[in-house]
Amino acid sequence: MKRCTDNDTDRHIEHIALDGKFLEFSYDFHYLLWFLVCGSWPVCFAYIIRQSF
Repeated sequence: MKRCTDNDTDRHIEHIALDGKFLEFSYDFHYLLWFLVCGSWPVCFAYIIRQSF
């Protein structure tokens, strides 16, 4: 019975660790996406201004 409880506890900890890793990956992806948007916005804006004048 105790062995069964230990296995459930280990599985629960592993599940939390996997969720944490997924959240960390998701956070990094959003940061990268935000960086690309902020980095490309001035370039696109300058290109539009250059085409206008």
